[in-house]
Amino acid sequence: MEREDFLARVRASLGRAARTEAPPPYRPPSPPSADELTERLVRELTAAGGVVHRAASPTAAREAIVGLLVGKKTRRVVLGATSLIRELELDGALGSAGIDIVVADLGDESERGALREAAFAADAGVTSADYGVADTGTLALLARRGQGRAISLLPPLHVAVLDARDVVGELAELFERVRERGELPSALTLITGPSRTGDIELVLTVGVHGPGELHVVVIDAATHGDR
Repeated sequence: MEREDFLARVRASLGRAARTEAPPPYRPPSPPSADELTERLVRELTAAGGVVHRAASPTAAREAIVGLLVGKKTRRVVLGATSLIRELELDGALGSAGIDIVVADLGDESERGALREAAFAADAGVTSADYGVADTGTLALLARRGQGRAISLLPPLHVAVLDARDVVGELAELFERVRERGELPSALTLITGPSRTGDIELVLTVGVHGPGELHVVVIDAATHGDR
């Protein structure tokens, strides 16, 4: 019995009509847009306990950060010295608001101890985030001059600034982006919401081993201009 005759008899016994058209070719789903990735990041980060502030421009981001820190009655801030933080011109704006600032622009290794002490004494640390991972609401910070880990880990309030163009879909893409940079950082800090600790009685406590509050200012990709 020919194959087609056999299949026709099977279809007839099952009450199925003969297939007259080939199924459409498989088309993989389109990759998510930058806006879709950012929206997913915001949802996941909020679910993890972070607070997200959307900013249409660097100026709006600066105003959001100053307003947040003034509203929290912040007195001392440790400020990262990355290019994104410098672009916001936060040192002058925070100083005008009466907030004492330590800028983490490390000249040599001997200054790391002083920066750590300043971070311990600060009410808030302000850093940039190198990447955001949409699937988990995670921020990735690369350790380098101007952005030591102490700034994001020791003060009770951490404010991170993220360019929406640096939001990736998943961790695998994050690691690929880091690899493409060439020189690997000495450390990669992954932050998903404020610090949480569960004791032996499974009681969840926030802020024991790190910041109790995480605020993320996301600058809109469409209005931030070219790199």
